Amino acid sequence: MDRQEIICETGEYIFHVNMLMHSKLMNFQNMAKISDLPPSHIKVLFFLKKMGEKTMSELAKIMEVSKPNLTPIVDRLLEEKLIARKEAQKDRRKLVVEITEDGEAFIHMLHEKAKEKLGERLSEMSEEDLLKLHEATKTLQDVLRKL
Repeated sequence: MDRQEIICETGEYIFHVNMLMHSKLMNFQNMAKISDLPPSHIKVLFFLKKMGEKTMSELAKIMEVSKPNLTPIVDRLLEEKLIARKEAQKDRRKLVVEITEDGEAFIHMLHEKAKEKLGERLSEMSEEDLLKLHEATKTLQDVLRKL
């Protein structure tokens, strides 16, 4: 197999692994089952945690939704005190939303519960498969960090 074939096949493997991980293990739908928030709300919190404060327009673009569809999500998260609205530093005419300490704690709680559920799923695996998965995920993480 030449280098280009390896690149193409590896890209396919990564795509399928990503899809499998999201469908079988961790996704916003599964996280919504362990909280009282819909998946779209959890997704907003994760984006804000990862990317920091954003204007509504920026957040709508990242979420791939219209601003009118984003507004009720943001309103509910504001009501729950999981995010806060403030003036943008560079342009005080603009408003930005950011995750709060309560939002960070909520994400942490979701993460811990998701790890617990994942641990339950992994404990059902055979010792041989668990060792293979352990080595494969460690290697995958090490290599992906280099990209």
